[in-house]
Amino acid sequence: MNSTDINPSSRLWKLAFTYKTLMIFSCLFSIFSVITSFIPFIAIYFIVCEIILSISHQTELNSELIISYGWLAFMAAALAIVFNFLALCLSHIVAFKTLYNLKYNFIRYLSCLPLGFHTNHSSGELRKIVDDDIEKIEQFIAHQLPDMIGSFASPVVILVILAIFDWRLGLATLVPIILAYIVLISGYRRKDIKTNQQELQKKLIEMSHASVEYIRGITVIKAFNQTFFSFKRFNDAIKAYQFYCLKFIYCFKYHMAFFILLLNSIYLFIVPVVIF
Repeated sequence: MNSTDINPSSRLWKLAFTYKTLMIFSCLFSIFSVITSFIPFIAIYFIVCEIILSISHQTELNSELIISYGWLAFMAAALAIVFNFLALCLSHIVAFKTLYNLKYNFIRYLSCLPLGFHTNHSSGELRKIVDDDIEKIEQFIAHQLPDMIGSFASPVVILVILAIFDWRLGLATLVPIILAYIVLISGYRRKDIKTNQQELQKKLIEMSHASVEYIRGITVIKAFNQTFFSFKRFNDAIKAYQFYCLKFIYCFKYHMAFFILLLNSIYLFIVPVVIF
């Protein structure tokens, strides 16, 4: 199979689950952390209900029950921190092992290539692959993947809790979330946004190459008085990246604005249901 035919997303997920058992446990601990983090809110709800009932019925406050709910909230919050810590520990172990294997295989592959390859490819390009591109995978595996699993679990847990207390509130909360993600997905499906995003990535790579070569070769550039030409190439790369970055932002600004607006306006859907 040609390297250009490989789907980057599937390749990234394959790398993330190279050590499948550790990664699965990391995701499970992240989900457990999300679930336990909502228990204190439920405990506070029952504490408030107990206080209101005791005031309305003019009865003695059940202090033992309130204290037990308080301990439940404390232990659940502590347990959520422990689960999150375990999830991040396991994901970092997977990330560091994956980075080591990638860098080792890449350097070993470079040592087997003919000298013509190194002539046609700049040192800045190769250095960026080792130091920047491969290092970015660590951010996804160690941080973004557990957080993403937890982010997907959070609305599910919230909807389950709301459905248990009142299914109408659960439906009212679900509507704006669905609408927000429909707006976001519709933005990513636009052809101009996809094109601008691809060009943005290309210009980012060109800017990184130019910056690395300019900084590493500054002594040679000054010795041969080539500062102006080298800086001009670096400056052109920055301006090209700026152009496509602004172009991508302007294309996506309305979709992102409506996405944030819908998520931050969930109460506008919930309050009428509560009043009704």
